[in-house]
Amino acid sequence: QDSGRAGASSVTLVETDVEARIADLKAKGIAIKQASNSDSVAGAIVVDPDGNQIVFAQGKGPAHRAVA
Repeated sequence: QDSGRAGASSVTLVETDVEARIADLKAKGIAIKQASNSDSVAGAIVVDPDGNQIVFAQGKGPAHRAVA
């Protein structure tokens, strides 16, 4: 534990299917603080119990698609 820095962090995780991630988070009872969907990026932000921000982001270009 580091109570002096708790709540002051942010991390971004790159996703290949951000909509599936959002559905999974909601199914687990995790609140989505903010969701966005532009022409180039889709994303969602959640906040952990300490106030740290976790961003899930997916680029929408061909290079950002999942490979089966």
